[in-house]
Amino acid sequence: MLNELEIHDFKGISSMKLNLKKITILVGRNNTSKTSVLQSIDLLYNHRSGDFRRLGGYRLLSLIKSGKNKATINGKEDNGTKLNVSIEMATQEEILSDIRKRLTYFIQNNKRFSSQALIGKKEDTQAKVVSEFLDTELIKNLKALKVINWTAPRIIIPYISLHEVFETSRHVARRLKEVHAINISPFTLDEFFESNFSTHLDKNVDNGVKFLKDLESIREIVSSEEDKRKQNQIEKYIVENRIVPDLTRFDFDYITYKDGSIVPFSYMGDGFKAIIGLLWQYIPELQGDSSTKILLLDEPEIRMHPGFISELTHILIQLSQKKGVQILISTHSIDLINSILELDYDKEFLAKEVEIIQMQSLQNRDIVFRTVSYEKARELSEELSNDLRGI
Repeated sequence: MLNELEIHDFKGISSMKLNLKKITILVGRNNTSKTSVLQSIDLLYNHRSGDFRRLGGYRLLSLIKSGKNKATINGKEDNGTKLNVSIEMATQEEILSDIRKRLTYFIQNNKRFSSQALIGKKEDTQAKVVSEFLDTELIKNLKALKVINWTAPRIIIPYISLHEVFETSRHVARRLKEVHAINISPFTLDEFFESNFSTHLDKNVDNGVKFLKDLESIREIVSSEEDKRKQNQIEKYIVENRIVPDLTRFDFDYITYKDGSIVPFSYMGDGFKAIIGLLWQYIPELQGDSSTKILLLDEPEIRMHPGFISELTHILIQLSQKKGVQILISTHSIDLINSILELDYDKEFLAKEVEIIQMQSLQNRDIVFRTVSYEKARELSEELSNDLRGI
């Protein structure tokens, strides 16, 4: 469990130190950096395996606060483990050195490349290809981030448009043919961009920290025996917890009710499908060992009826108490907050493990916050509601 989180110059946050509980709810008006807190935790754990576009979209360089050249995120877990990651602007020399290494490796190991009429000495041809590539306007003007932790720094290239890729590949291919008599297909150079300038790094690393942005409606095709077992587990959970009253049969084709009526699954609302989507991912963990350590949810209530919000919070509380999953939620929904504060559940657990962090943006755009305990939040429900509505 992540007990402490310290953020410096990350996105809109100048400096912030948070003490976290098992269940932390981030509230506040728009542009108060609620999502940025979740993203900072995602980056802290998943900087080797995560998708950096989800942190900054195509504005990857905006991860560092405007006017600063470095962002730092520190964390401390309950077992004493310390975590650290920094991101800073890479120098032009660092960018060119990184691309030179990537391109050299690509040339040496790509079969299509080596088969395309490399005339003369291989080393000499390789040097000419690298030189022409690094001399393009795209590469000379490229900006990038450098991600630093306890291991070696990693260069992260921001989004490059397909138009820029195609133009650069064709320019380099044309120069190689006209100046050096080297025939290389521009499609091979396109492949270099695609395989090297992804924002993904080590995709197979799983640190047990999952970020869910807006619970997506499920679109699974049940085919394997394991899928069918999960479907049956979901049906049992829905019936036992009366998520849909009078439901007797569930699958991804039809919903069957006690009176015999049948409704196509596709006709069900997005809120119900979002609940099913969450169950599809976590029903095995509710009934077995959980591989998730931390679950980050950004506005999970979107498109949900208040009744389904109550069911969502019940599932999340179960994951946290029974399976030890730490949960952080950003929300604009007083219904979600009230559903936790009024939940008929283990009150001792809720009082000990639930907190609300109320965030606010000052006139100078600095972000401040206050931590509200479970018991205090029950007293301040109306104030929290007014803040979420901008009153």
